[in-house]
Amino acid sequence: MTRLRRRCETLFAVLLVTATGCCCGSIPRMTPAMVVAPIQAYSLEDWCTAALPNVEAKIANLEEDRCQMEIQPTAGNVTRLAEASYAIGEQLHALNDDRAVDYWARTIAFEDFAATLRKRDHDDVENVLRSIQVHRSATIRILSTAEKYGRLDPTAVLYVNGLMESTVVPVHHNGFVWDASQFQDIEVFEPPQEWTGLAPSGTEAAGNVDGYGIPVVVLTDKVENIEDGRPTRTDSFVLPRSEFAATALVYFPITLFSDVATESLGPASVVFVNPLMVAPKPRDDGSIANAGIPMAQSPAMALAYSRQESKYSPISAFLYGDNGIDEAGLWFLEPYQQDKIPLIFVHGLLSDPNTFVAMANAVRADHRLRTRYQIWAYRYPTGEEFLRSAATLREDLAIAFAQSTAVNSTNECHAPSNAVIVGHSMGGLVAKLQVIDSDDSLWRSVSNVPIEQINAPKETIDELRRAFYFQSNPHIGRIVYVATPHQGSPWASACVGRLGAKLARRQQPQLKEFEQLVANNPDAFSEKIAESLPTSLDFLRPTSRLIQSLSMIAPAPHAKTNSLIGNRCYLPFLEPSDSVVPVTSALREQDETTTLINATHTGIQTSRVAHGELVRILKLHLDELPQKGYTREHEQDISCQTATAEPIKPIDGA
Repeated sequence: MTRLRRRCETLFAVLLVTATGCCCGSIPRMTPAMVVAPIQAYSLEDWCTAALPNVEAKIANLEEDRCQMEIQPTAGNVTRLAEASYAIGEQLHALNDDRAVDYWARTIAFEDFAATLRKRDHDDVENVLRSIQVHRSATIRILSTAEKYGRLDPTAVLYVNGLMESTVVPVHHNGFVWDASQFQDIEVFEPPQEWTGLAPSGTEAAGNVDGYGIPVVVLTDKVENIEDGRPTRTDSFVLPRSEFAATALVYFPITLFSDVATESLGPASVVFVNPLMVAPKPRDDGSIANAGIPMAQSPAMALAYSRQESKYSPISAFLYGDNGIDEAGLWFLEPYQQDKIPLIFVHGLLSDPNTFVAMANAVRADHRLRTRYQIWAYRYPTGEEFLRSAATLREDLAIAFAQSTAVNSTNECHAPSNAVIVGHSMGGLVAKLQVIDSDDSLWRSVSNVPIEQINAPKETIDELRRAFYFQSNPHIGRIVYVATPHQGSPWASACVGRLGAKLARRQQPQLKEFEQLVANNPDAFSEKIAESLPTSLDFLRPTSRLIQSLSMIAPAPHAKTNSLIGNRCYLPFLEPSDSVVPVTSALREQDETTTLINATHTGIQTSRVAHGELVRILKLHLDELPQKGYTREHEQDISCQTATAEPIKPIDGA
């Protein structure tokens, strides 16, 4: 029996991918940040130095060259010192010697000083690109290895040995909702590309900006905000291990490693800047280097890392239900922020929140949106009936929105509680169930008798009421439906849907409770409902009375709706569809706007047209909200208000 089931599960997976284009496979790993190889020599003397097997001899030779440079510094001889320092750092790193950090720091200082000399002397050096690459590589090395060498504590300090003494370099954190103590680990990768299914598209992900600084991923343990001596309730929605994007700016003055007479741009520092709160615009702070160069950013990097590290399996969640990893739950990408509007992503059947990475990137790539919205996500095992999953989301949102009622009355920048839910496929139905008043219609679609006449324990009745009787959530102001089957999908009635419904396992307590409910109420349910505990696929069939009833209920007046509908092919339904949901099933007359997009059911989430329409809708939502002291000018000035703790030290073109 076990072997037969496994064969059926394999057949189901094959049919699923073939029929729907579902991408549930593994995600390729992100690429570690690239560094350049050191150049060992520029002249015959350098070749002799490069041939020395003893790194100590190379260090001694470097010090002699430094003393010569101090007599008459030029961009050329300072650049050579930077190259030599970088080569020594790489060799020490190969020997697992923590002094590598000191020589990478020298590399950065020498390259910055060389850039200053070039600008002073109007010296256009042919190898300036190489200098930028070496500067960037040395910075990457420090960020990715100094913590392992015990030199970097991302929460507070970096230890570097200067010319005369050891220096404690302070670490600053600008514009983060995370506390400095939450900067536990730093990971450095190449900025990710956009994705189409499981393959990179070859184009940079939305929001990537080249410039000075190094985009990184910060890993953090769970944060707890304390109020009245107790953690706030919303902290339960932050994952135990979270990640977020940052841009690292590392600066060392030349005077730390040389006696050369020159003006310094300030003390050595490591600054982590929140790219979500700083506009990607050129700097104009009067500094010598990097004037007019924007800060490097990759808001997509943290989301890509989260997708890579996820242990969640959508197919397993569908087939086997709640196993501790796949349980339903709302989670925040960052700690709760009272001045931002919740943007909640709800995935569809045989899927998970990672399918929204491209859409989330599109939102975060827009400076106005990323300073006004906070992203939440809801994950649930999609095999069980979606009414139960919708009830769990409803309860989680009630807890999360309760926090918004405690906004400090002196804070004029607090966001209205008009949250937006973006639901893909079946997730759109879960979203709709948050903004409707159910009355008796949903219950009557599955039962022939009033719920008051059901013979069952109180716990069972309470669970039924939880799923079928509820009021709309007043805190939700808009729903964006993405390829949502309001009138079901023919695939749910086809062989792949029926096979999936048979394979979806339910928890034993649920099965026993359902069997007892049917036995105690023999005439209360239809024959199809009574024969087995329904799955989400059973309710998605176009003939389902539940889906028909739900399609006839209009959202509450406070919730506006928009639809993004895939319109890619006629097969297999011989009518316009996205290959899973017919256009006629996704259309709704009540929607404020409806956009047909040339995309498949899964491809619509990575469609640039869909991203552009979502961005437009979210901006429209902002424009229509009561301002309550929050103005467009305030949005544009956020970067100035959140990154002023310490002056940011520029670097040359990195």
